Amino acid sequence: AGRDGLSSTDHIDNELVTDLVAEAMEAIADHGEVDLVALCKDHPKALEAVRKAVAIAERLSTVNALRHGADFLRGSVLDTRYELVRRLGAGAMGTAYQGRDASLQRNVAVKILHGTLVSADEGVARFEREATALAAIQSRSIVAIHDRGFTEGGAPFLVMELIDGVALSDLLEEAERRSQTGAVVDTAWITETFEIAALAEESYVRQVVRWMIQVGEGLQAAHAAKVIHRDIKPSN
Repeated sequence: AGRDGLSSTDHIDNELVTDLVAEAMEAIADHGEVDLVALCKDHPKALEAVRKAVAIAERLSTVNALRHGADFLRGSVLDTRYELVRRLGAGAMGTAYQGRDASLQRNVAVKILHGTLVSADEGVARFEREATALAAIQSRSIVAIHDRGFTEGGAPFLVMELIDGVALSDLLEEAERRSQTGAVVDTAWITETFEIAALAEESYVRQVVRWMIQVGEGLQAAHAAKVIHRDIKPSN
């Protein structure tokens, strides 16, 4: 069985293609490239559709970058309330910004849906599912959602709790580099390298266990709300 329990002989619908394209775009964002054959190994019939959609999405991204620059929405105000302060990064389906909620005077994260990868309706539906899923989960290990809406151009956006910290993927890359010399016994190197406050544990192994417990708590809360996260990885 492949993705979502489907075999390669199942009908290839647009939602499956959307999910595969989303994974491909996130791999490109993370690593600069993606192996589409490997990505579609469980659904070879979807390969051509995914290849075409990824090519279109990459062209659109390039055009936008050339036309507007990396922070083309910086300074914009959504719903007369949320000012986009700076671009934090881009993922498979959207671009994240640090924002400022003028009404409640607090910093927030704003995620805006990318230009459609497969179809407008499917992209918006996926975004709506994400908002509904987040709102259904109550856990200190799951980012809180505050609001949602649409930009003047019609792109949906989510307003979420802003988490200030180090990406786990960045930390693990540094740990891997340091492991060549065995210098990952304690957590002092983490606070020094990433300029953050002292961690709860002095031992690196104990700190990792603490983090994994927190991840587990978040997944447990999601599963209790009947939500399955299908893309668990350090960059997420």
